[in-house]
Amino acid sequence: MPDQQAEGLYDEVQHTVKQLVNDRLLLAKMEAAEKLSILSGKLIVGILAGSLLFFALLFISFMAGYYFSQVYESFFIGFGLVAAFYILLLLTVMAFVRKPLQEAIQNSIISTLFAQDEDDND
Repeated sequence: MPDQQAEGLYDEVQHTVKQLVNDRLLLAKMEAAEKLSILSGKLIVGILAGSLLFFALLFISFMAGYYFSQVYESFFIGFGLVAAFYILLLLTVMAFVRKPLQEAIQNSIISTLFAQDEDDND
């Protein structure tokens, strides 16, 4: 009879441990899905905002190109000035802003992935 009680206790402990492991795996999956959805949402909003900004700058660049074309009476000079501005801007970004911008993006992604919920502190 004590063997049956020990066997029943062993089965109960085994079932409890399996349930605990399954619950922890489910919790890890749910946390990963939550963080992935937050990161995906931020990415989609960033892409939409970037697209709108791109088109706004595109049309402003056309306006500036035509304006300088009328001022200097040459399409080549007008649009060349706009192109030169963008090349200068690109070189400035590559020289001075690239590394800090890259680190800021990496830190943002890492902080999103490893953000602690208020419930985790309890």
